[in-house]
Amino acid sequence: MKLFITTMGIPGAGKSHFSKHIAPKIGAVRLNSDSMRNSVFDDPTAIDSTFGNIVVFNAIDYAASEVLRAGYSVVYDAKVNHRNERDKNASIAAKFDATYLNVWVQTPKEIAMERGEKRELRLDQTHISKEDYELRGYGDIDSPEDDELVVVIDGTRPFEEQYESFKQQLETLGIK
Repeated sequence: MKLFITTMGIPGAGKSHFSKHIAPKIGAVRLNSDSMRNSVFDDPTAIDSTFGNIVVFNAIDYAASEVLRAGYSVVYDAKVNHRNERDKNASIAAKFDATYLNVWVQTPKEIAMERGEKRELRLDQTHISKEDYELRGYGDIDSPEDDELVVVIDGTRPFEEQYESFKQQLETLGIK
């Protein structure tokens, strides 16, 4: 079975940590928005966020489509917090006969903000100040609706515990 997994949650919640570890466990290709942004733009902070997001997410959508077309599962490691974004990704999954699943990584805002401010800068993650959190509305999330397949992960737990919870929730949803 092919899966197309997207991640929801505030920056610093642990979406990339979970994605980085789950992708090899399920034989999926991980596509990370920060890595894409860093590979497309020399200075991602200098790019207008609207333009930058359009370019980055069009590139990730294209890559996801090609990976799914080739028969592999995808972990879409990005902040997919709004229903219209999830609907777009569900359409991509349907086009390639993949099961679409949202993983909502939940972490208290204070912990996530501290992680965002202190985390090491790498190609697959960026530094986020506490001021950016408030200014950019990073806490805005459209709660999933009943027609969406969602797995909730505790972003404060070690990956081994997250993985066990993930597997149990997949079984409950009837996904094998």
